[in-house]
Amino acid sequence: MARVPRTRVPIPEKPVRFMHKLRAFIRSRGLSVSTEGHYCRWIKRFIKYHSFNDPSEMMPKHVEQYLHHMVVVDEVTTNTQKAALNALAFLFNQFLGRPLGQIRVTKSKRRRKVPVVLSHHEALSLIAALASPWRLVAQLMYGSGLRINEALSLRINHIDFSGGLIVVNAGKGGKDRVTLLPESLIPSLEQQICMVQALHSADSRRGLGRTYIAGGKHSPTKSRAKQLGWQFLFPARSISFDVQKQVPVRYHLSDAAMSTQLKHATRSLGLTKNATPHTFRHSFATRLLESGQSIRVIQELLGHANVSTTEIYTHVLHKHGLDIASPLDAL
Repeated sequence: MARVPRTRVPIPEKPVRFMHKLRAFIRSRGLSVSTEGHYCRWIKRFIKYHSFNDPSEMMPKHVEQYLHHMVVVDEVTTNTQKAALNALAFLFNQFLGRPLGQIRVTKSKRRRKVPVVLSHHEALSLIAALASPWRLVAQLMYGSGLRINEALSLRINHIDFSGGLIVVNAGKGGKDRVTLLPESLIPSLEQQICMVQALHSADSRRGLGRTYIAGGKHSPTKSRAKQLGWQFLFPARSISFDVQKQVPVRYHLSDAAMSTQLKHATRSLGLTKNATPHTFRHSFATRLLESGQSIRVIQELLGHANVSTTEIYTHVLHKHGLDIASPLDAL
């Protein structure tokens, strides 16, 4: 039985070491496994840069020095520098309780690459070349602007058929948001939910039926693990083992498998563009801009913290729209 993919690093119940305490604090804030990993990697690099000195004895100037080093020596992009700053801001502002305040940041001069975008025809052709359930995953990324892990982490109760919405729970940065539910996907989603229900019933009859939910062994979310509404919309084909809770669980499909399926489909179509799962999200934003939607609306749908991130798709602001149609419905 395989372990839960991307499971959290085990920590003692009463952590003593600095990184164990940090991880325990991150988990107490309900941040995702991915966010925990990113924060801890940047904080480790920061500590290593300062010769493994105790972060609790460091000052804002030490953060400035590290960010300056990243730009001048490592020549990182602006986004990479921002990712490090976000992790260090969490370290000082929340974990250590010592706000950084205004710090001087040497800005990167490396320009962001223009994202690869598929035409509507290319996107639909690539989606059609995928087998089930990967096709539905791609349709959600293109039709709703989801990141790959947001799509794979969807649970049944995240699909709001009556409201025509998809709830993205704990997306990037631990933020929740809502986005479009393409009307054309409702039959496929209903069929997928029926499949999950049948699989969950079969698992339950075998004494299983638990899904993976982050949290400790005695987490209050433990009871949700067996409820149908909390099952992943795209469950893994096999049962995994949650080392932290010491129970068998059914996780969701892996992003690596999705990337492999997409790579095969791209080659089969002879597409010369370097299409990745994130390309569907780029294409979603571009379609909405082309249709005249407000960049602020698109920012909300994508879950971007800063509108400048959304503006990479265009330098021209379009008029505000009232009704928003998913690009998947624009046939």
